[in-house]
Amino acid sequence: MRCMLSRFLGALLACMVAVAARAQSTPIAPVSTALDGLDVIASVSRDALEVGETLDIRLLFSGDAASSARLAFPESASDQATMKLGEWDVLAVKPVFDAKGVRVGVELQVSTFDVSTPLKSIPLTWGTTTPMEGNANLPTVTVQSLVGEEADPASFRDIAGAMDVGAARFSNTALVVSIVVAILAAIAALAFFLRRKPVKIELPHERALRELELLAREGLAIPGGCHAFYIALTDTVRSYVSARFVIGATRQTTREFTTHARASGSFNDAQVDRLTALLRLADYVKFAGAQTDSTRAREDVAAARAFVAETMPRAATAETQERAR
Repeated sequence: MRCMLSRFLGALLACMVAVAARAQSTPIAPVSTALDGLDVIASVSRDALEVGETLDIRLLFSGDAASSARLAFPESASDQATMKLGEWDVLAVKPVFDAKGVRVGVELQVSTFDVSTPLKSIPLTWGTTTPMEGNANLPTVTVQSLVGEEADPASFRDIAGAMDVGAARFSNTALVVSIVVAILAAIAALAFFLRRKPVKIELPHERALRELELLAREGLAIPGGCHAFYIALTDTVRSYVSARFVIGATRQTTREFTTHARASGSFNDAQVDRLTALLRLADYVKFAGAQTDSTRAREDVAAARAFVAETMPRAATAETQERAR
Protein backbone atom coordinates (compact mmCIF):
# COMPACT_ATOMS: atom_id res chain seq x y z
CA MET A 1 0.00 0.00 0.00
CA ARG A 2 2.87 2.37 0.85
CA CYS A 3 4.51 1.62 -2.50
CA MET A 4 1.26 2.33 -4.34
CA LEU A 5 0.86 5.64 -2.49
CA SER A 6 4.45 6.64 -3.37
CA ARG A 7 3.86 5.89 -7.04
CA PHE A 8 0.59 7.84 -6.97
CA LEU A 9 2.24 10.91 -5.46
CA GLY A 10 5.20 10.65 -7.85
CA ALA A 11 2.93 10.48 -10.87
CA LEU A 12 0.92 13.46 -9.60
CA LEU A 13 4.08 15.54 -9.10
CA ALA A 14 5.48 14.60 -12.51
CA CYS A 15 2.23 15.58 -14.18
CA MET A 16 2.16 18.98 -12.47
CA VAL A 17 5.80 19.66 -13.38
CA ALA A 18 5.17 18.69 -17.00
CA VAL A 19 2.15 21.02 -17.21
CA ALA A 20 4.18 23.90 -15.77
CA ALA A 21 7.14 23.27 -18.09
CA ARG A 22 4.89 23.10 -21.13
CA ALA A 23 3.25 26.38 -20.21
CA GLN A 24 6.63 28.13 -19.89
CA SER A 25 8.45 26.59 -22.87
CA THR A 26 8.95 28.71 -25.98
CA PRO A 27 10.23 27.65 -29.42
CA ILE A 28 13.91 28.33 -30.08
CA ALA A 29 14.51 30.02 -33.44
CA PRO A 30 17.42 28.58 -35.48
CA VAL A 31 20.33 30.82 -36.48
CA SER A 32 21.72 31.06 -40.04
CA THR A 33 25.37 31.70 -40.90
CA ALA A 34 26.54 32.51 -44.46
CA LEU A 35 30.15 31.48 -45.10
CA ASP A 36 32.17 31.40 -48.33
CA GLY A 37 30.48 28.62 -50.33
CA LEU A 38 28.74 27.21 -47.26
CA ASP A 39 25.46 28.11 -45.54
CA VAL A 40 24.74 26.74 -42.07
CA ILE A 41 21.48 26.61 -40.09
CA ALA A 42 22.09 25.93 -36.39
CA SER A 43 19.45 24.90 -33.87
CA VAL A 44 19.63 23.83 -30.23
CA SER A 45 17.38 21.63 -28.11
CA ARG A 46 16.99 24.17 -25.31
CA ASP A 47 17.81 27.79 -24.58
CA ALA A 48 18.69 27.36 -20.89
CA LEU A 49 20.34 24.59 -18.88
CA GLU A 50 22.21 23.99 -15.66
CA VAL A 51 25.84 22.94 -15.50
CA GLY A 52 26.26 19.22 -16.03
CA GLU A 53 23.14 18.91 -18.21
CA THR A 54 23.41 18.07 -21.92
CA LEU A 55 22.65 20.28 -24.90
CA ASP A 56 21.82 18.89 -28.36
CA ILE A 57 23.01 20.96 -31.34
CA ARG A 58 22.08 20.36 -35.00
CA LEU A 59 23.97 21.95 -37.91
CA LEU A 60 22.43 21.68 -41.40
CA PHE A 61 24.72 22.46 -44.37
CA SER A 62 23.86 23.77 -47.82
CA GLY A 63 25.73 25.44 -50.65
CA ASP A 64 28.52 24.36 -53.02
CA ALA A 65 30.81 23.12 -50.22
CA ALA A 66 28.13 21.41 -48.12
CA SER A 67 29.39 17.88 -48.79
CA SER A 68 32.89 18.70 -47.49
CA ALA A 69 31.86 20.56 -44.32
CA ARG A 70 33.31 19.09 -41.15
CA LEU A 71 33.73 20.06 -37.51
CA ALA A 72 37.12 21.69 -36.94
CA PHE A 73 38.71 20.26 -33.80
CA PRO A 74 42.40 20.39 -32.75
CA GLU A 75 44.62 17.69 -34.23
CA SER A 76 45.05 16.22 -30.74
CA ALA A 77 41.35 15.32 -30.63
CA SER A 78 41.72 11.93 -32.29
CA ASP A 79 38.54 10.55 -30.77
CA GLN A 80 35.21 12.19 -29.95
CA ALA A 81 35.81 11.52 -26.22
CA THR A 82 38.68 14.08 -26.28
CA MET A 83 36.87 16.76 -28.30
CA LYS A 84 36.20 20.05 -26.53
CA LEU A 85 34.71 23.39 -27.51
CA GLY A 86 36.33 25.71 -25.01
CA GLU A 87 35.02 24.56 -21.64
CA TRP A 88 32.35 22.42 -23.30
CA ASP A 89 32.85 18.64 -23.61
CA VAL A 90 31.63 17.01 -26.83
CA LEU A 91 29.90 13.84 -25.65
CA ALA A 92 28.67 12.56 -29.03
CA VAL A 93 28.89 13.41 -32.72
CA LYS A 94 26.79 11.84 -35.46
CA PRO A 95 25.95 12.77 -39.05
CA VAL A 96 22.52 13.85 -40.29
CA PHE A 97 21.20 12.22 -43.49
CA ASP A 98 18.26 13.15 -45.67
CA ALA A 99 15.67 10.70 -47.02
CA LYS A 100 18.05 9.69 -49.85
CA GLY A 101 20.91 8.88 -47.47
CA VAL A 102 22.89 12.01 -48.35
CA ARG A 103 24.78 13.60 -45.49
CA VAL A 104 23.31 17.08 -44.93
CA GLY A 105 24.58 18.01 -41.51
CA VAL A 106 25.84 16.91 -38.12
CA GLU A 107 24.45 16.59 -34.60
CA LEU A 108 26.44 17.18 -31.40
CA GLN A 109 25.67 16.52 -27.76
CA VAL A 110 27.68 18.77 -25.44
CA SER A 111 27.88 19.56 -21.73
CA THR A 112 29.79 21.94 -19.46
CA PHE A 113 30.62 22.48 -15.80
CA ASP A 114 31.49 26.15 -16.29
CA VAL A 115 28.82 28.86 -16.22
CA SER A 116 31.17 31.62 -17.39
CA THR A 117 31.75 30.43 -20.95
CA PRO A 118 28.55 30.26 -23.03
CA LEU A 119 28.76 28.38 -26.32
CA LYS A 120 28.26 30.93 -29.10
CA SER A 121 29.61 29.21 -32.25
CA ILE A 122 30.92 25.94 -33.70
CA PRO A 123 34.24 25.86 -35.66
CA LEU A 124 33.97 24.36 -39.14
CA THR A 125 36.27 23.48 -42.01
CA TRP A 126 35.22 22.91 -45.62
CA GLY A 127 36.57 22.75 -49.15
CA THR A 128 38.60 20.07 -50.92
CA THR A 129 41.23 21.86 -52.97
CA THR A 130 41.63 24.86 -50.68
CA PRO A 131 40.49 24.07 -47.11
CA MET A 132 38.69 26.97 -45.43
CA GLU A 133 37.74 27.60 -41.83
CA GLY A 134 34.96 29.56 -40.16
CA ASN A 135 32.42 29.54 -37.35
CA ALA A 136 28.72 28.72 -37.41
CA ASN A 137 26.78 30.93 -35.01
CA LEU A 138 24.41 29.34 -32.47
CA PRO A 139 21.20 30.54 -30.80
CA THR A 140 21.76 32.13 -27.42
CA VAL A 141 22.02 29.48 -24.68
CA THR A 142 22.01 30.43 -20.99
CA VAL A 143 23.99 28.30 -18.53
CA GLN A 144 23.05 28.45 -14.87
CA SER A 145 24.73 27.15 -11.73
CA LEU A 146 23.16 24.29 -9.78
CA VAL A 147 22.22 26.51 -6.84
CA GLY A 148 21.34 29.66 -8.78
CA GLU A 149 22.59 33.15 -8.10
CA GLU A 150 23.54 34.07 -4.54
CA ALA A 151 21.20 36.48 -2.77
CA ASP A 152 22.44 40.00 -2.09
CA PRO A 153 22.30 40.67 1.69
CA ALA A 154 21.78 44.38 0.96
CA SER A 155 18.39 43.56 -0.52
CA PHE A 156 17.12 42.02 2.75
CA ARG A 157 14.56 44.00 4.79
CA ASP A 158 13.48 43.45 8.38
CA ILE A 159 9.85 44.34 7.68
CA ALA A 160 8.19 43.28 4.46
CA GLY A 161 6.04 45.78 2.69
CA ALA A 162 2.43 45.27 1.77
CA MET A 163 1.82 42.42 -0.65
CA ASP A 164 -0.68 42.80 -3.44
CA VAL A 165 -2.65 39.57 -3.18
CA GLY A 166 -4.59 40.34 -6.33
CA ALA A 167 -1.42 40.51 -8.46
CA ALA A 168 -0.27 37.08 -7.28
CA ARG A 169 -3.64 35.36 -7.60
CA PHE A 170 -3.89 32.57 -10.17
CA SER A 171 -6.74 32.41 -12.61
CA ASN A 172 -9.47 30.32 -10.97
CA THR A 173 -10.34 28.58 -14.23
CA ALA A 174 -6.71 27.68 -14.99
CA LEU A 175 -6.18 26.43 -11.45
CA VAL A 176 -9.26 24.17 -11.57
CA VAL A 177 -8.28 22.81 -14.99
CA SER A 178 -4.72 22.09 -13.80
CA ILE A 179 -5.96 20.25 -10.70
CA VAL A 180 -8.47 18.17 -12.70
CA VAL A 181 -5.84 17.24 -15.29
CA ALA A 182 -3.34 16.30 -12.57
CA ILE A 183 -5.88 14.12 -10.74
CA LEU A 184 -6.98 12.34 -13.94
CA ALA A 185 -3.38 11.71 -14.95
CA ALA A 186 -2.56 10.40 -11.47
CA ILE A 187 -5.55 8.03 -11.57
CA ALA A 188 -4.52 6.78 -15.02
CA ALA A 189 -0.93 6.26 -13.85
CA LEU A 190 -2.11 4.40 -10.74
CA ALA A 191 -4.32 2.13 -12.86
CA PHE A 192 -1.39 1.44 -15.18
CA PHE A 193 0.93 0.50 -12.30
CA LEU A 194 -1.69 -1.81 -10.81
CA ARG A 195 -2.35 -3.61 -14.10
CA ARG A 196 1.12 -3.78 -15.60
CA LYS A 197 2.90 -7.11 -15.82
CA PRO A 198 6.43 -7.74 -14.53
CA VAL A 199 9.04 -6.68 -17.07
CA LYS A 200 12.02 -8.92 -17.66
CA ILE A 201 15.25 -7.02 -17.17
CA GLU A 202 17.54 -7.41 -20.17
CA LEU A 203 21.09 -8.24 -19.11
CA PRO A 204 24.08 -6.53 -20.79
CA HIS A 205 25.07 -9.59 -22.84
CA GLU A 206 21.45 -10.21 -23.91
CA ARG A 207 21.09 -6.67 -25.17
CA ALA A 208 24.44 -6.79 -26.96
CA LEU A 209 23.67 -10.10 -28.71
CA ARG A 210 20.24 -8.82 -29.76
CA GLU A 211 21.70 -5.63 -31.26
CA LEU A 212 24.50 -7.57 -32.99
CA GLU A 213 21.95 -9.95 -34.52
CA LEU A 214 20.08 -6.96 -35.93
CA LEU A 215 23.31 -5.50 -37.35
CA ALA A 216 24.19 -8.85 -38.89
CA ARG A 217 20.89 -8.85 -40.78
CA GLU A 218 21.06 -5.22 -41.89
CA GLY A 219 24.79 -4.97 -42.56
CA LEU A 220 25.93 -1.92 -44.51
CA ALA A 221 22.40 -1.43 -45.88
CA ILE A 222 21.30 0.63 -42.85
CA PRO A 223 20.73 4.36 -43.46
CA GLY A 224 24.11 6.07 -43.44
CA GLY A 225 25.94 3.04 -44.81
CA CYS A 226 29.40 2.15 -43.57
CA HIS A 227 29.70 5.15 -41.22
CA ALA A 228 26.41 4.50 -39.41
CA PHE A 229 27.07 0.74 -39.28
CA TYR A 230 30.38 1.10 -37.42
CA ILE A 231 28.96 3.74 -35.07
CA ALA A 232 26.20 1.28 -34.11
CA LEU A 233 28.65 -1.64 -33.85
CA THR A 234 31.13 0.15 -31.58
CA ASP A 235 28.33 1.69 -29.48
CA THR A 236 27.01 -1.82 -28.82
CA VAL A 237 30.43 -3.19 -27.85
CA ARG A 238 31.37 -0.19 -25.69
CA SER A 239 27.98 -0.21 -23.91
CA TYR A 240 28.33 -3.94 -23.19
CA VAL A 241 31.83 -3.54 -21.72
CA SER A 242 30.73 -0.53 -19.65
CA ALA A 243 27.71 -2.32 -18.18
CA ARG A 244 29.30 -5.76 -17.76
CA PHE A 245 32.71 -4.80 -16.35
CA VAL A 246 32.09 -1.26 -15.01
CA ILE A 247 34.70 0.22 -17.35
CA GLY A 248 33.93 3.67 -18.79
CA ALA A 249 34.28 2.44 -22.35
CA THR A 250 31.69 4.85 -23.73
CA ARG A 251 33.76 7.89 -22.68
CA GLN A 252 37.24 6.54 -23.51
CA THR A 253 39.37 6.71 -26.61
CA THR A 254 40.49 3.44 -28.17
CA ARG A 255 43.94 3.86 -26.60
CA GLU A 256 42.48 4.59 -23.15
CA PHE A 257 40.14 1.64 -23.41
CA THR A 258 42.98 -0.72 -24.37
CA THR A 259 45.06 0.41 -21.41
CA HIS A 260 42.21 0.06 -18.90
CA ALA A 261 41.03 -3.25 -20.34
CA ARG A 262 44.48 -4.84 -19.94
CA ALA A 263 44.86 -3.42 -16.44
CA SER A 264 41.40 -4.60 -15.33
CA GLY A 265 42.27 -8.30 -15.56
CA SER A 266 38.82 -9.03 -16.97
CA PHE A 267 40.12 -9.99 -20.45
CA ASN A 268 42.98 -12.01 -21.85
CA ASP A 269 45.47 -10.49 -24.31
CA ALA A 270 43.83 -12.08 -27.35
CA GLN A 271 40.44 -10.61 -26.47
CA VAL A 272 41.89 -7.15 -25.94
CA ASP A 273 43.83 -7.36 -29.22
CA ARG A 274 40.76 -8.40 -31.25
CA LEU A 275 38.58 -5.73 -29.70
CA THR A 276 41.25 -3.05 -30.16
CA ALA A 277 41.60 -3.93 -33.85
CA LEU A 278 37.82 -3.62 -34.27
CA LEU A 279 37.67 -0.23 -32.53
CA ARG A 280 40.62 1.12 -34.54
CA LEU A 281 39.00 0.10 -37.81
CA ALA A 282 35.79 1.79 -36.70
CA ASP A 283 37.79 4.96 -35.87
CA TYR A 284 39.18 5.01 -39.42
CA VAL A 285 35.65 4.69 -40.81
CA LYS A 286 34.06 7.26 -38.48
CA PHE A 287 36.77 9.93 -38.47
CA ALA A 288 38.86 9.35 -41.61
CA GLY A 289 36.12 8.33 -44.07
CA ALA A 290 37.47 4.80 -44.68
CA GLN A 291 35.13 2.26 -46.30
CA THR A 292 34.68 -1.52 -45.95
CA ASP A 293 32.59 -4.10 -47.80
CA SER A 294 29.76 -6.36 -46.64
CA THR A 295 32.08 -9.31 -46.11
CA ARG A 296 34.29 -7.39 -43.70
CA ALA A 297 31.22 -5.96 -41.95
CA ARG A 298 29.88 -9.47 -41.29
CA GLU A 299 33.30 -10.58 -40.02
CA ASP A 300 33.40 -7.64 -37.60
CA VAL A 301 29.92 -8.45 -36.28
CA ALA A 302 31.01 -12.07 -35.80
CA ALA A 303 34.13 -10.91 -33.93
CA ALA A 304 32.02 -8.72 -31.64
CA ARG A 305 29.56 -11.58 -31.04
CA ALA A 306 32.43 -13.93 -30.18
CA PHE A 307 33.85 -11.38 -27.74
CA VAL A 308 30.49 -11.09 -25.95
CA ALA A 309 30.07 -14.89 -25.88
CA GLU A 310 33.54 -15.34 -24.35
CA THR A 311 33.07 -12.69 -21.66
CA MET A 312 29.42 -13.16 -20.61
CA PRO A 313 28.73 -14.72 -17.18
CA ARG A 314 29.33 -18.47 -17.02
CA ALA A 315 25.69 -19.23 -16.17
CA ALA A 316 24.59 -17.27 -19.22
CA THR A 317 27.14 -19.12 -21.38
CA ALA A 318 25.75 -22.48 -20.29
CA GLU A 319 22.19 -21.32 -20.95
CA THR A 320 23.16 -20.06 -24.42
CA GLN A 321 24.82 -23.38 -25.29
CA GLU A 322 21.74 -25.29 -24.07
CA ARG A 323 19.49 -23.20 -26.33
CA ALA A 324 21.78 -23.86 -29.29
CA ARG A 325 21.24 -27.61 -28.83
